[in-house]
Amino acid sequence: MPEPAIDAVVFDVLGTLVDEPAGIRAGIREVDPALGDSGIERLSALRQQHIDREQRRIADGVRPYVTSDALDLEAARLVADAAGVDDPDAVAALARSATRPPPRTGSTCTPTT
Repeated sequence: MPEPAIDAVVFDVLGTLVDEPAGIRAGIREVDPALGDSGIERLSALRQQHIDREQRRIADGVRPYVTSDALDLEAARLVADAAGVDDPDAVAALARSATRPPPRTGSTCTPTT
């Protein structure tokens, strides 16, 4: 029996090796260092609600497909607006924080920039 051709290999490391929520919280903290833990959690929840809602809209065919980078940037703008921050560089850094999380304690994963 011939072996099947492999088209792609996918590694899902978020939540296993990489702590994505911690990266997002760190990004929010950088946008507004005066926020306490409850403020960071509130803005993190706001971000996640936006991502979840827009992904559902895409899956339902209500919204055209966009990349996760585009959704992260939308969510970053929403969070920055809620924090009263209008610095485009800060918004861009916040959008990237979702993909630049710190590794989980004990993992050997080292995120690259």
